[in-house]
Amino acid sequence: EEEIKVFSNAKEVLCVISWTSGAIMMLRWLGVTAEDEVIVPAYTYSATALAVLHAGAKPVMVDSGEDFNISVDAIRKAITPRTKAIIPVDIAGFPCD
Repeated sequence: EEEIKVFSNAKEVLCVISWTSGAIMMLRWLGVTAEDEVIVPAYTYSATALAVLHAGAKPVMVDSGEDFNISVDAIRKAITPRTKAIIPVDIAGFPCD
């Protein structure tokens, strides 16, 4: 962590064992609670929704577009006053833009 901190000139660095652990940590850092919803793609690895559940929030799954990535139109329709975050996931080498 110290070497990465120096290399990246970051103020703080915390290494975690997996993407899931990092996602849970970031959701909690963002203040996500049981009152919140987090939008996730329906077509993704289960860890995406599980991270939201472990952080205490409700995952809201939305459909994918023709490129298999989370649909922007579906995201717009899923946003509510309880939406706290959106976790897009790149699929099959197609980046979420």
